[in-house]
Amino acid sequence: MTLMPVSNDSMDVLCSVNFGVTFPLYAKIHVKGAAKHPLFAWLTDGTRHPGLGGEVAWNFTKFLVGRDGSLLARFGSRTTPDDPALVAAVEQALSAAPQ
Repeated sequence: MTLMPVSNDSMDVLCSVNFGVTFPLYAKIHVKGAAKHPLFAWLTDGTRHPGLGGEVAWNFTKFLVGRDGSLLARFGSRTTPDDPALVAAVEQALSAAPQ
């Protein structure tokens, strides 16, 4: 399926119809380049996050942030949400004692 760029107004409909998304969606933001959103500047900063930093290569890159705000893990776009390594990382993060 080839998806054309869509407006923020129609993004929720597209994701619901094509991907079964039921959670709230936020507005689209830049994740690369000069207009990169500050969150993605932090997430992809290789100096702050050795081994986890680097530009986002494609849609659906997943970042796991701990209760304390630290970047715990990063999973590529080909990692499915039910991938055993991703599920284990989320479960481990959830079971960690609050700081």
